[in-house]
Amino acid sequence: MRRIVEVDFHKPLVEHAYRLLREKEAVLLDSNTLILLAHGSGPMWVRRLLFEWEKYGLKAICGICDFIARESVNVEKWKLNGTAVRGFLSEAAESGAYVELKTPVRSVDAGSRDMFVNVLPKAQRNRLVRNHRLSGTDKCLILVAWHLRGNGVNVSIVTEDDAMKQACEELMIKTR
Repeated sequence: MRRIVEVDFHKPLVEHAYRLLREKEAVLLDSNTLILLAHGSGPMWVRRLLFEWEKYGLKAICGICDFIARESVNVEKWKLNGTAVRGFLSEAAESGAYVELKTPVRSVDAGSRDMFVNVLPKAQRNRLVRNHRLSGTDKCLILVAWHLRGNGVNVSIVTEDDAMKQACEELMIKTR
């Protein structure tokens, strides 16, 4: 069961998206976590959340941003010469449960994604801009989490990246 939520950084969430996410924790995956899950490793609690979601009573739901899915597929194809991520997403859509977050970030090349950080207020923007260890994709994932949190959604990011964890901590976004 895949649900699609449109995210526009200049507008609040539409009512159906808010109803879907308001009483749950939205657990956003970064690209490395998605690749690891597709290859059978990574945090197993996330795999259970995706595929055994009935046991959780939908208190939490995985969120996969469209640009994260695209980057994961491209990185896997380029570095690992594989297609496991695409198959994993298809399997999750058929027998699992997650929310696909459609954003304007997907249509922009990975090298140019830093421009979306300008949506943030100046203090938060400066914190992200100063952090040169974060990719534009990581910054956009933080932006999506910040936007969802600003709309009243309980949100966290699953990552093993220390730079991402530090940036999230500075912006008071939970990591796992």
